[in-house]
Amino acid sequence: MKTFFLTFIETCKTLLPTSYARKIKAYKLKAKQGDAEAQVQLGIYYYTHTKNRLKAIQWLTKAAEQGHAKAQIEVGSYWLAIGLSDIGIHWIRKAAEQNDPVGQFNLGICYRNGRGITKNQEEAALWIRKSAEQGDIDAQVLLGLFYDNGEGVTKDEKEAAKWYQKAAEQGDAAAQYHLGLCYYHGNGVSENKEEAIQWFRKSAEQGYIDAQCALIECFHKKTGITINEKEAIQWANKAAEQGDADAQFYLGELYYHGNGVLENKEKAVKWFHKAAKQGHAKAQFYLGVYYHHYLYTPEKAFRWYYLSATQGDVNAQYNLGMYYLEGIGTLKNYEKAVKWFREAAEQGHAPAQLNLGYCYFNGKGVIENKEKAVEWYYRAAKQGEVSAQLNLGLCYAHGDGVSLNDEKATLWFTKAAEQGHARAQAILSLYYERIGDTEKAREYHNKAQQQGFFDQFNIKL
Repeated sequence: MKTFFLTFIETCKTLLPTSYARKIKAYKLKAKQGDAEAQVQLGIYYYTHTKNRLKAIQWLTKAAEQGHAKAQIEVGSYWLAIGLSDIGIHWIRKAAEQNDPVGQFNLGICYRNGRGITKNQEEAALWIRKSAEQGDIDAQVLLGLFYDNGEGVTKDEKEAAKWYQKAAEQGDAAAQYHLGLCYYHGNGVSENKEEAIQWFRKSAEQGYIDAQCALIECFHKKTGITINEKEAIQWANKAAEQGDADAQFYLGELYYHGNGVLENKEKAVKWFHKAAKQGHAKAQFYLGVYYHHYLYTPEKAFRWYYLSATQGDVNAQYNLGMYYLEGIGTLKNYEKAVKWFREAAEQGHAPAQLNLGYCYFNGKGVIENKEKAVEWYYRAAKQGEVSAQLNLGLCYAHGDGVSLNDEKATLWFTKAAEQGHARAQAILSLYYERIGDTEKAREYHNKAQQQGFFDQFNIKL
């Protein structure tokens, strides 16, 4: 909701104490004589300076009853704020029906949010349009959003872009950002990445975080725009300093890997912590990795993995499963290991699928079920998980959870061997020796031997 109190306060700041006192005295005299504008100024004075809200509303109501639109808006906003919705809507509607753009905007907001009145998106759009057509910037931005989302109006990207443009040209940062998106994606206008960047910059320079993040995206990734890590980092710093968690994570990631900046784990962790405290799941995951691999404090790593995993981060879920499976940073708990492997596996995480298969195969945390083990091995193997391919081959070779099938066993052993899995190569060398294909047997034996597989068993072909 918009009001006029702040405008009055800013005006008063420019007055010297003596001239300010004379001005208030003059307002009092004129207000008692029925001057509506003086009544408004006196009401705002009581509201903002003496905190005497009763007197403030009394004077504002006198002006409102004379048809003063600004007073009607202030009185309506006051009654809405204290829960007397009918009275509040009555006065705001009075201002709106006088064609006051702020009154129209406020009435539209009330209809949109169902505040003091039955929610009605079509009515909201109607009043917001009236305000926007009079040049109210906030209304123009909101009307653009209405057309963008089909809220209270038929979705129309061209209309959305038109209203964003009107507000953007008046310097509104949100409108500039949304207009930038229109040009970036070609929504309602011809796609033009350079034009998009110009509008993003205008918005970002006003401190609009979404626009700053958009510029990070533009200059960091291959998006049809020349990659400019330096500018991406510049905007990331601005957004991060304003508290944007995505920007903080982005900076942390750059420092962690040394991309575009000198590698600096301490700076990385500083930014990860800032983002993680705001609940950023990936930042929490990175902190888990850092505490595990660099500080060797698995208890802290466990804590960060857990926070990230509960938000659905698939890698954190897998790592948490491994911690429970092996008793790292916590007590061993096979049931919890299975729970987290399943969470990650159902999101398509191949190593989690492999480990969930392992748990079913060996009855760890679940009732042993080799058929289910094969199901999960298969899902992981299809994604190229080499150990799953080996395990699936072993299942077909031994008839565990599936019928014996040498052909399928060989197929999966071969897939694993082609990825350099030494045990799969050794199995294939023995298999081909058994069926009399000495050339292939020696080929796979040599591959396994190069990795030192047979040395531990002192086996020679």
